Amino acid sequence: MMSGFEFGSICLFLLLPVLYEHSNTFRYYFKFFVYYGYIMVTSVVVLPIMLWNPRSVENLILASKLCRHISTLLRLRWELRGGEYLNKQQSFVIVANHQSSIDILDFWLCLLPFWMVLQNQNSYLNVKIWVFPEGTRKNTGEIHAFKKGAFHAAISAQLPILPVVFTRFYFLQSEKCIFNPGKIVITVLPPIKTCGLNVENLAQLMTTTHTTMTQTFNNTSKELLKELKTERSYE
Repeated sequence: MMSGFEFGSICLFLLLPVLYEHSNTFRYYFKFFVYYGYIMVTSVVVLPIMLWNPRSVENLILASKLCRHISTLLRLRWELRGGEYLNKQQSFVIVANHQSSIDILDFWLCLLPFWMVLQNQNSYLNVKIWVFPEGTRKNTGEIHAFKKGAFHAAISAQLPILPVVFTRFYFLQSEKCIFNPGKIVITVLPPIKTCGLNVENLAQLMTTTHTTMTQTFNNTSKELLKELKTERSYE
């Protein structure tokens, strides 16, 4: 005879698809539970391999390949534009807008083929340093003011700034507990040179980068929204 616990478990299991389909709040928290759970399990799996073979680029590539499958579970689609700039055999300070913890998926998608290669103890070959210059993540439909750290580093090392822009996360509205299927367009812009610049040029470099990224963010977000509306009209 079935116990009360078993009966309750079966009922809950049958109820989950209904809640997922009809409750925005349940779907929102369930997707983040899957997301963080997947990241934690992947970390546990990859950590022993990293400890066994430290400093290997293969460790990062393995972690990236595993993490990229989360997009399928969350029903997120990605489109990368300007990937040829990432493919250059050159060091960069990459700056990107920051909207959510989901941005970690953007990171894995962009940088899988382009990991840092250790040359020796004190220097790196083709280093690509990734920074979110806004600091705190904000999904408010705009790119907020930048902090100075990434730009100080770029000028100090005389490395180009490589702007990376993610379209607005239309699928995600935390204040309403909405986490729907969605699409993100990632645009890698041409490098901004810092050769010959010094601290006196810091403010102008930040303004130029912020203006360029904001224009791209607005244009690609509008383009994506139009595409999504067209897709919905055919459903």
